[in-house]
Amino acid sequence: MKILHIENEPDYVYFLKEGLEPFGIEIVNIDSPEDAIAHFAENSGTYDVIICDGQPGILDGDDVVRALRSYNQHVPIVAQSDFPQYIERMFKNGATWSVPRRIKNQEEFHK
Repeated sequence: MKILHIENEPDYVYFLKEGLEPFGIEIVNIDSPEDAIAHFAENSGTYDVIICDGQPGILDGDDVVRALRSYNQHVPIVAQSDFPQYIERMFKNGATWSVPRRIKNQEEFHK
């Protein structure tokens, strides 16, 4: 399995890699939404799932989801945010699932 992770906060990148890579899941993190869209445009058939931050940078998550959907209508997109309004807007633009953020730092992750 291969996941595109669009996230600009290092702790959340760490959580996903630490939690999933031991199971053989490949995580490709791109911290810039613009770079992630460009990368996905050229590699849209190679990912099994996308996990996208609701506020990954200059673009909001709903803009990112809309752009990703223009390249692939079928890949599951997981919206991730602390803010319900971002999740809702991402769903309106093509996100298929959401995961709330609960862990705030690496120390909490290891408890």
